[in-house]
Amino acid sequence: MSAKRILFFPYSLMSHYLRCIQAARFLRNDYEILFADCPAYRKYMDAEGFRMFDAPGPDAEEVIRLSSRFDFSWLNEKTLEASFLAQLKAIEKQKPLLLAGDNSFTLRMAAEKTGIPYVSIQNAYMSKYYALLRRMSRLHPKTAQVEKLPAPLYRWLVRTAESFHMQKIHAPFRKLRKKYGLPETDTFPDEMEGNFNLLCDLPEIFPQKQLPANYWFCGPLIYENKSSDESLLSELANGKPGILLSMGSSGSFASVSMFNHPDFAAYNIIAAGDHQQILNAPHIIHRPFVNARSLAGHLHLFVFHAGNGSMYEALRQGLPMLTSPFIFEQEWNEQRILELQLGECLRKAKNTSEVIALIEKWIPMGRSAQFLHFRELLSRQKPEQVICDVFSKASSTASETMI
Repeated sequence: MSAKRILFFPYSLMSHYLRCIQAARFLRNDYEILFADCPAYRKYMDAEGFRMFDAPGPDAEEVIRLSSRFDFSWLNEKTLEASFLAQLKAIEKQKPLLLAGDNSFTLRMAAEKTGIPYVSIQNAYMSKYYALLRRMSRLHPKTAQVEKLPAPLYRWLVRTAESFHMQKIHAPFRKLRKKYGLPETDTFPDEMEGNFNLLCDLPEIFPQKQLPANYWFCGPLIYENKSSDESLLSELANGKPGILLSMGSSGSFASVSMFNHPDFAAYNIIAAGDHQQILNAPHIIHRPFVNARSLAGHLHLFVFHAGNGSMYEALRQGLPMLTSPFIFEQEWNEQRILELQLGECLRKAKNTSEVIALIEKWIPMGRSAQFLHFRELLSRQKPEQVICDVFSKASSTASETMI
């Protein structure tokens, strides 16, 4: 066992890899960091000098495709067992001191099987201690009917249905736990829990019930990139309001295709990551990846899939948000954006004129007290300190186990 080696197992979407990289940056002076290999994101690990190891997990594109239809058939015994065994093989070969996972479905089982402490990085809305109601997804076929119910009955029904579904999707985990002689767990959220748990959110946005001693808010892990696109900055210096369109690695640019309309030429429209160029009008500025931080001062609005990391980058810059979620988890971010009056749902606009009305309504809002409040909250976050402290505690636990 390496005295100072940590294996990171992020879920294979860009947002999870980038925030794990940000966490690993805080730890690199004290630990040897290795990442589960993912061809799509190798360039980011190479840039940081982090070595990689083989441990294939579920096919992220297939998961997104099915999840967009509220289909959880990908959470099956065969897929989960293959991921679990790949993780065991990697752990046996690399002999780490600690494991770190971000939305890694089977890593708790692998940690229990190997006896290695596991630090889980989670979205706070997925915590089993989340204090608010996760509203029923618009993707569910019964949502329109259920939303007509009185509020108390709606809340009861949603919580009851959620509990039922969490038990249902946990079934293959229970079978694997029995097969490999692992302790029983009650429900799916248990599988996402580690020995140590970091919630990468603001409690003011995603409040929790009383948290146990092995949970900490570390604050948003916003990927920092010092790159600057001088040609893009030059294009944006024309006095037009800047709008960043980003669908991450799990959204859909088809949902924002209305920005091809000539009326949007009045804005600087930057499409980040639209590899298929669904947005193809002459006024669209395309980039495969945008360091949004480097565009501060040139951006006035963020149109996006309601991804967690993107939401916090928008808040850090005081950018109002228009949301277009693609999968159910993004809807929970959207839910809080709407409740906190930080933006609006793009779906409510029925035509180009209504989209422009939303843009003109929200651009001035970035100077409001609400946005200044969240900018101040984010400026006070100390994720490096929290992460280093938690991994130090985990290391001490691992060392005691070795004695």
